[in-house]
Amino acid sequence: MIELEKYHAILTDDYPFFIHKYLSLTIMQKLKTRGQFCGADYTKLFPVRYRYSRFDHSVTCALMTWHFTHSKKETIAALLHDLEMPVFSHCTLYVKGDYEK
Repeated sequence: MIELEKYHAILTDDYPFFIHKYLSLTIMQKLKTRGQFCGADYTKLFPVRYRYSRFDHSVTCALMTWHFTHSKKETIAALLHDLEMPVFSHCTLYVKGDYEK
């Protein structure tokens, strides 16, 4: 089991298998190509131990939401929350002055 799988395993005791049909969506798969660290993983300023994608982040959010709420609706919302986030995430929102909206 890789580090990320070990991490996901501790987030909830009962894995929400209903999310699997969403994980295979093309738009979700696209998140695997986007890093979670707002571009920091493209510089030499920060030592990155392993790649953590938007996809990984979305799964983590879904697992945490399921653990605390056991709500399918909220878990799916957590899983899909970053689908249309710009490449550099909230950094872009800050630069454009849109971080309060």
